[in-house]
Formats: sequence, C-alpha cells, structure tokens
Amino acid sequence: MHYFAKSRLWVVAATSLLVPSATAHSQAPLSAPIQHRVSLTLDEAIQAAITNPSVMAARERVAAARGSLRTARTWSNPTLSYQVENAPLPGSDASGFEREESIFAMLPLEPLYQLGPRVKRARLEVTAANYELSEARRMTIVAASSAFFRVAAAQLAVQTATEVNAWLDSLIVYTSNRVREGATAEADLLRLQVESGRGEVDLAMSRIDLARELAELSVLTGIEIDSVSVDPRTSSPTSTIAPSSPDSLTALALARRPDVAAAFTRVQAATAGISIERRAIVREIGAMAGVKKMDGERSLMAGLSIPFPLFDRNAGEIQRAQAEQRAVAFEFDQVRRRVGSEIRAALGATVALESALSKTRNLLARAEESRRIAEAAYREGAIPLSQVIEAARTLADARQADARAYFGWRAALIELTSSTTIQSQRSRQ
Repeated sequence: MHYFAKSRLWVVAATSLLVPSATAHSQAPLSAPIQHRVSLTLDEAIQAAITNPSVMAARERVAAARGSLRTARTWSNPTLSYQVENAPLPGSDASGFEREESIFAMLPLEPLYQLGPRVKRARLEVTAANYELSEARRMTIVAASSAFFRVAAAQLAVQTATEVNAWLDSLIVYTSNRVREGATAEADLLRLQVESGRGEVDLAMSRIDLARELAELSVLTGIEIDSVSVDPRTSSPTSTIAPSSPDSLTALALARRPDVAAAFTRVQAATAGISIERRAIVREIGAMAGVKKMDGERSLMAGLSIPFPLFDRNAGEIQRAQAEQRAVAFEFDQVRRRVGSEIRAALGATVALESALSKTRNLLARAEESRRIAEAAYREGAIPLSQVIEAARTLADARQADARAYFGWRAALIELTSSTTIQSQRSRQ
C-alpha cells in the first residue's frame, strides 16, 4: 500500500506526529541516551535547525527583495535648472544686451509607462523570495530529521558493540575458568579472544561513525555535540494515513512544494523583465515648465523632451531578458522533474521499509532468545562455541538492521509528508 500523512506539517509541530516510539514495533528498545549527556529530541533538533544560517540567509533575501520593490515603486526625481544669459563677464563692463534669467523644472515621464512593469517584477521577486524561504525551511526540516535519525542509528551501533564486548568479556572469564579446570579446549578461549579484539575494532569504527554523524547534526543545528545524545523516543503518531498513488502524490507536491512555486514565479518575473526592456526603447522623456525674466518682464516657459529612437540601444537588453526568461523556464521544468523523482523515491522507501518492519516486528526478541538459548546450551556443553558466537553476531546485526530500517522509514515519511502538506506562504504585497 502507498501511504502519505494527511496531517499538516509546519516546521516543528507536525514532525512530532511523525515520530512514533522506538519500542512501538519491537520488544527491545532501539536506542537509549548516553549517560551523563543531555538528551536531544527531534523537535528540539528541528527548532534549532530552522534558525541556521541558510534559513536566515533566505530570510534576508526576502528583505532584500522588499527593498527592491520599494525602489521600483519610487518615481524618478525631477530636475531643477537655473539659467542666466547676457550676463557680463567678471571684470568687464555690462554688455549691450538685456540680462535674461530663467528657472524651470524637468519632470521625467518614463515612470508613466515603465513603473508598472517594474513594480510587477519586483512584487514577483518578493513572492519568489518568500517561496524560497519556505523551501529553505522545508529542506532544513528534512535534512535535520535525516541527520537526527542517522545519529540515532549510529548511537545504537555504539551501544550494541559495547554490549557485545561486555558479553564477550564475561564469556572469556567463564571459558578461562573452564580451561583451567580442563573442561574446555584452549582453542575456544583463543577464539573468544580473537572475537573480543574484533569487537573492539567494531566499537572504535562505530564511535567514529557516530562522531561524524553528530558533527553533521551540529552543523545543521548549531548545538555542541560533546555533551548531547539524541533521543528518538516520542509519542506515537496520531495522524490519519490514507492510501494514494505516486501520480496523485506527485500532483499534490507540484501544487504545494515551495520550490515549484518559486521557480514558476521566477518565470513570471522574467517575463515582466522582457516588458520592461521593451518599454525602455524610448528613454528620457520629460516635461519642462518654468519662468523666464527679461527686461523686467516675466514669461512662462514650457516644453516636452522626446528622444528620437534612430538607434535601438535596447535590442541587446531585450535579447538578454528573453534568454533569461527561457533559462528560468527550463529551470522550472527541471524542478518539476526533480519533485516527481523525489516523491517516488520517498514513497518507495516509505512503503518498502514499512513492509520490512511489519515482517520483522518480533525479529529482535527472537534473536535475543536465540542467543540466550545458545549461550545456555554452550555452558551445558551441548553445542560448540561457534554457534554461540554466530548467535551473538546475528543479534547484533539484527539490531542494527532493524534500527536502520526503522529510522530510515521515519526520515522518509517526514520527507514525503513535507512535500505534500506544507502550504507555501504567499507574499502580501
């Protein structure tokens, strides 16, 4: 079956609905906080991540776009001129001509036919910036959730390796006593010591993986990783789940994803840019009005300045604007393709992992019981050591496989839900 969560996901609130208990689908807990460390929940990680520099940069781009809109709305400044004619040169006698003085103002008229397209493009750019801010938040939620669950899986791997080493140590002590008593071959003790060394290497590699995953989570959240462990255990989801096909989910994502809306708005803004450049063929149109003083008499001055477009200075800019419009149109098509692929991948991961988890619901309990029985039988001398070690390896592998599947399912579900339930916020311009 294909599923998607109907509950509305917005930054933090709905992610808690997508985080069921780590013990809900198995009898053994998947993770536990490291001792003496502060526990970090998924909600806390997302709250810290949505204020990271990438989101704040997207917010500042919205402010920058609003500044451009403010500039686009502003009318061009008028020009005030003062002119004197027939004035004598410094140090010379007055000429025989009457002194003429004039003062006039020139008002640019380009905004009459250019202001509209400029404001339209600026408004669209503000809208696109708002969509990109929403997309930055969505991507941060997805990235932080994925990093959080990878840390949880790596944390469990460290815990499992630690438990295996402790178990091997106890078995080495038991086997050493048996070897001294002559009841067990020394080869078994050597085999256990080899397994113990192998376990120490596995533990060291697990700690390295955990440190790397914590470092990535720290980059997203800005939280110091030295004293933090993640706690993926939260309440079970209460959202309703409904079946849906990949095509319907893709259509829903195309209608709601902020990156799709941002790309479409960029196409509209580029189209408005073409209109701006076409109207800029005729430039510097202005109306003039003023007063002229001559022989003590004043007279009115008026005029209109219109350039003669003998040469098209804007042909290159029109060509550039048209090419940019085609480029953003191709980018819009690419975004649509990417959304469709991401939805199908997330849906496939959600369905596959959910199906696997339903089939392995009691896997950990069975593996734990198998190791317990094998160890008891070995202590009774009923089975060789190799079967006990194999049972222990099976349990460790089962825990890690179950954790990767479970946390991967939760991350995929959040990604799928974020693509189909986040409503893009339109700009109120």
